[in-house]
Amino acid sequence: MIVSVCATYSHGNPVRGDFELKAFTNKFSYKTYKEEVEKIRTYSKKSAKGCVDFEVKLSDLDIGEMSFIYRINFEGKVTEDKTNIVMNKTSDASISFNNFDVEFDEPKYYKPGFKTYFKLRLKNGENNGYSNEKVKVTFEKNSKIFYKNSLITDNNGNLDFTYDPNNDCTDCAQLNGIDKPETFYIKVRQASNEKNLESNPVTPWFTEKNSYLSIEKPLNSKILTCGQTVKSKIVAKLPDSSKMFKTLHFNLQSRSGFVLIGQYDIYTESSHTKKYDFNGKPNFEHDEYSFDLKFDLIPEMSPQMNLLVYYVYDNEIIPDTLTLNLEKCLSNKVDLELSQTSARPSRLFNFTISAEPNSLCAFSSIDKSITFLGNRNNVDKNKIFNVLSKFELSDWVYNSYKSSKDCPRDNYFYPYPRPSFDNVISNRARKSIIYPGFGSQYFDPTKSFSQAKIVYLSDLKIYKNCAFYPYAVMPKLFGLYGMGVSNSRFKEFNRKADTQYQVASMNVPQPLINNAQVVEDEVLISSIRQFFPETWLWSIETSDEKGLIKKREKTPDSITDWLMDAYCLSNKAGLGVSETKTLKVFQPLFVSVNLPYSVIRGEIFPVFATVFNYETTCIPTVLEIIGDSGLAFVNTKTEIMCVCPDEEKTHQFNLKALDFSNDKEFKIYVKIKSLNDPNDVCDAGKVTKRIRFYDSEIKTLVVEPEGIPKEQVKSSLFIFKDKNQVVTNQLVNMTLPSNIIPKSSRVYLRVTGDAIGAVLNNLDNLVQQPTGCGEQNMVKFAPIVFIADYLKETDQLNDKIQSVIQNYLKIGYQRQLTYRHNDGSFSAFGSSSSSEGGGTWLTAFVLRCFSDSYASKHIQIDPKDLEMSFKMLLNTQSTDGSFKQVGAPLYSKALAGGLKDKKVGLSAYVLISLLKANKSLNKINVEPEIQLSLSKGIGYLSSAIEDVSNTDSYTLALALYAFKIAELNEELISKIDSELDKRASKEGDFIYWKETQEQEGENNFNSKSADLEITSYILTARLFKTENLADLVPIAKWINSNRNSLGGFYSTQDTVVALEALTKFASLSFSKNVNLRLDYNLNGQKQSYFINNFNRLTAYSKKLDQFKEGEENVLSFDLNGYGTVLVEIIFKYNLIEEKLLKSENNFDFSIAPTETERSNCNFVRLKVNARKNGEEDSNGMVIVGLRLPTGWEPVEESVKVLEDTHDLRRFELKENKLSLYFDELTPKGKNFEIEAVKKFEIKDVKPGHLYVYDYYEPLGKFFSEFQV
Repeated sequence: MIVSVCATYSHGNPVRGDFELKAFTNKFSYKTYKEEVEKIRTYSKKSAKGCVDFEVKLSDLDIGEMSFIYRINFEGKVTEDKTNIVMNKTSDASISFNNFDVEFDEPKYYKPGFKTYFKLRLKNGENNGYSNEKVKVTFEKNSKIFYKNSLITDNNGNLDFTYDPNNDCTDCAQLNGIDKPETFYIKVRQASNEKNLESNPVTPWFTEKNSYLSIEKPLNSKILTCGQTVKSKIVAKLPDSSKMFKTLHFNLQSRSGFVLIGQYDIYTESSHTKKYDFNGKPNFEHDEYSFDLKFDLIPEMSPQMNLLVYYVYDNEIIPDTLTLNLEKCLSNKVDLELSQTSARPSRLFNFTISAEPNSLCAFSSIDKSITFLGNRNNVDKNKIFNVLSKFELSDWVYNSYKSSKDCPRDNYFYPYPRPSFDNVISNRARKSIIYPGFGSQYFDPTKSFSQAKIVYLSDLKIYKNCAFYPYAVMPKLFGLYGMGVSNSRFKEFNRKADTQYQVASMNVPQPLINNAQVVEDEVLISSIRQFFPETWLWSIETSDEKGLIKKREKTPDSITDWLMDAYCLSNKAGLGVSETKTLKVFQPLFVSVNLPYSVIRGEIFPVFATVFNYETTCIPTVLEIIGDSGLAFVNTKTEIMCVCPDEEKTHQFNLKALDFSNDKEFKIYVKIKSLNDPNDVCDAGKVTKRIRFYDSEIKTLVVEPEGIPKEQVKSSLFIFKDKNQVVTNQLVNMTLPSNIIPKSSRVYLRVTGDAIGAVLNNLDNLVQQPTGCGEQNMVKFAPIVFIADYLKETDQLNDKIQSVIQNYLKIGYQRQLTYRHNDGSFSAFGSSSSSEGGGTWLTAFVLRCFSDSYASKHIQIDPKDLEMSFKMLLNTQSTDGSFKQVGAPLYSKALAGGLKDKKVGLSAYVLISLLKANKSLNKINVEPEIQLSLSKGIGYLSSAIEDVSNTDSYTLALALYAFKIAELNEELISKIDSELDKRASKEGDFIYWKETQEQEGENNFNSKSADLEITSYILTARLFKTENLADLVPIAKWINSNRNSLGGFYSTQDTVVALEALTKFASLSFSKNVNLRLDYNLNGQKQSYFINNFNRLTAYSKKLDQFKEGEENVLSFDLNGYGTVLVEIIFKYNLIEEKLLKSENNFDFSIAPTETERSNCNFVRLKVNARKNGEEDSNGMVIVGLRLPTGWEPVEESVKVLEDTHDLRRFELKENKLSLYFDELTPKGKNFEIEAVKKFEIKDVKPGHLYVYDYYEPLGKFFSEFQV
């Protein structure tokens, strides 16, 4: 077989590079219970262009008729020349050993005396139809032929013909048995080779009264569209017209509902309504009736409708059903009309969306290239109707009744436990409750109702033939795995697939602009391209009274195809979607630039510039590169080349990063222009016409400083209540660590007129950590609730801020529910990847956050979500009132060490969540058992910490908070407060608490997050009732001093707890009016900020350029006025790795590059070893992270393998940075391998980093260098 691997650019033109195809077969393994590769063959071709055909022999894969392999899998890979960009795609093909096959689409049955419509398709083993093939068709019974004909298929192998027994049957008596009609066989032979034969049974329809009804297909039934009028002929034949009831009934069902219901009196000549037209005239002489039913096709009938028609003859129902397929159409007809199908970059472009008037329409346009890696995730008609199909009734309903007293029970074969008939109505012969479905060797009236997907009740007779083997249960089952099985038996298992596959990229036509009209000396192209979005348009608008939205947009600079869609909603017409339209942004001459996303200062990196020429002549060109200051050129900045038609040429420039980008990215300009004198560049005669053009592309580059990135924030909070105050000469020491990387420091001053104003700018990014699990998601939910409450209480919540907050809360809420288990508990990675179920700590954490959001009513929280988690936590309560730990804990190692009794700390933690949820749901008044559980929990906690002097600070802080929420035990609250006051640490203007009093020093990374949690709980508890807010200001100032540059803190949980405390404090200390002036001075750099009621929530940030690294710097500032102001000095710098590694490390880890089994030297295998130091396991989730050296990226497939082999819970991959999540790390450790691929050749490359840390101890992150 021939397999084609094709690669095209997103603008449709072919790619030049190395092509590779892997063909392999899979076999199910009963050891691993999954498909495993059995045979594999690799084919390749170097330096090809566009498409490469590979010949794959079945013998190479050991495939034969007795191998029982029916599918081949393919993986195509194309590596582009020069740039080494790799694209992959997979496909498969079914295998058939029968080169002549017939698909019998219709009929499923025949009715004696009626015309029968046959629809067949002839195909070969490659699933291609036999075009214009002559075949012989015969109808046979007991080896006797009663009908034969010679027919020719159409171009697609289809064969449609009608059989009329009144005219075509040579011996119709053979169709009828003594009492009933019998099954006959249709046989199709290839005229050129009569050994190629396929046959299929045609089962008769039978009724007890020998009365029949037939609905003939409309003449135009092959292509039915909405708005079309359908006319269908209905014919009834009966032995005695006097026994027929006068009314003919019909029902048209679609999407599990009746779309049209009507009836017709056969003694009138016509029946007409707005929805249908029924006319005809009975022929009493021959006991035959013929009618015409006409109706209009509407969207509610799409994509399939079932027309059921029936009449009553001698107290028996005589039905028939016709199924018609209709195009997929929606009531809201949405159309996206483009003014043109192609355009130049940066040109104005018009398009119009038409829909129902006043429809809310969303429209989008995305770069086609981003679809190469996977699904577009768009909404189209197919997806909509796939969803609707899930609500369709089945056409086979299990028949659990005794249909006829004449049918013995033993005649039935039940695939499920046999139903009991003892209590079913069976004694009254005139009553029938019919559940249509169980098949038989005859088709009978129940089949019509089954096909129409209708369950009916009637006191009329319903004939159902007795059956032994149900048709719908056992089709083609017997003999399937036995001896002598025809290969055609397996056709049910073969998917329709061609042997020609476009597997490397999108299969796009290759339009070349060969007929461009070029005028001498015309400026054909002149463009500067720098706007390269992945998503160009993404907006929502409302259509006008005419249903139109007219837009005029500027095309992006990307040379690509843009996929455009529109989706509209209308109260009247519902949902509508447009067909996807493609806008090609293209020009026949252009340059494309490829370079790394980021590099490290001091590295030499390549910039690939490829010139494409789709004109009809060779063009002499000069290529030039320009870079921002801080980038140096290693070789020449220009290159002269001759680019001929349908050709692309690539040149590599080499640049060195001398400096790093601070707050902006470096820009690199690559431009190409035509030369006036072609003789020195192109060979004589190759330039057939003279074209002047100019094109340039601007790309950005991130340059990072070498070493380990660090930051430090020094903040000061000032609260001046309602009167003018002056503070002068406030000094900030700006000394940096001694092991700083030279010239890596950046210092910023940020001023905000509100205690939490800086947080508003980073609602989705408060913590500088990975955010890929159920616990981390809460940092994007809970703090926003506190901030929204604060803004609402202080009357600062405007419509714009509220809209942003509600959007974040809705996303966070819905995302968090994906981590929930069936019992209401939560785990870090959800039920799909957690074998031990949800955890007590995380469930309590989520319940607390959901309860706060439910009480605030900023978004709609389902109370059932709270009740599920509430019940789960109650189920963990012991008889003594304490709570048991289930699943993984949710606290740092420092807190674990500080907790003298983890059971008491956990109980206090859970109790806080339950008390908050109970208060939000107001359950205490309606459910006494809940009140009893909470009382037991409070009683246990009271007795457990009665000796406050011997209780750790974290438990005391939690207990204090719990008792304040419960408003109980004032005496114990007083004892806890007194004990905490004794343990308080005081430094200057700060007051805070530590988890243990013994831990001191800068290098105690683990304690800071724990100290922050303890101090925040104490502040929140004391804010419930305070007589002097000034006493709490030193606590709030210390909490505030631990902020990071984004407004958050160290980890998820301490950020949530700290922001809850700060927002509650800010609400109580809020000044309605603010009027402040700040003046600062640093080494002669001076500036003033003015803060008032209008800009108090704005965070003003200024880079301090006068900061001198390596020298003594002191910043001074003065304040004058009243209100609240937050002053922050943000230091960002990089440290030398060797200094950091001398700190005490909780983990032992290493990485070693080794060779791979691949022949390509651009791949390497990285062996990673990581283990926990000491004898104890890590306390919770561990992050193993890698930043590979510039130019290298992890191979995603090799990372996914770790999910099965090393219990990897999740990973996050972006460029050369990889984060791996593990539930824990033991002293035994983890040893695993991942592959990396070199994307760019980098010189003077800086080392990569491997780091490991407990997620809840982010400051204890340790690094190790490595090179590849």
